[in-house]
Amino acid sequence: MGHTLNADNSTYIRMTVQGLLDKAAAMAAMDELLAHPEYPVKHTLWDLRAARMGLSIQDLREIAGILKLYNPPSKDFANKAAFVINNRMELAMANIFISLSAFLPFKYKAFPEIEPAETYLSE
Repeated sequence: MGHTLNADNSTYIRMTVQGLLDKAAAMAAMDELLAHPEYPVKHTLWDLRAARMGLSIQDLREIAGILKLYNPPSKDFANKAAFVINNRMELAMANIFISLSAFLPFKYKAFPEIEPAETYLSE
């Protein structure tokens, strides 16, 4: 799996993922994202259109558990994240993750196209 992080947008950081997205790859991308200096003030767009999901439901539970440990710098941090996925099965997996992470301080949504995701992040 490869990923690239682009923070050029004024509203969000874009994480583009290509290839197999397994637990180790997801954690590596999340580590880079969480360490980015603009992360607390910008939302996140996960562009997964060129990725293949290799995550199990147990992996999704573990990732949600790890994210539970995140301590936002303030209550007003940029907490929206949009997943852009154009495969119905992988979109269903993203929605499972969204359900598992309902207790987190993040607001996740999944979209089959990029334009509605960008609109969501800029609202």
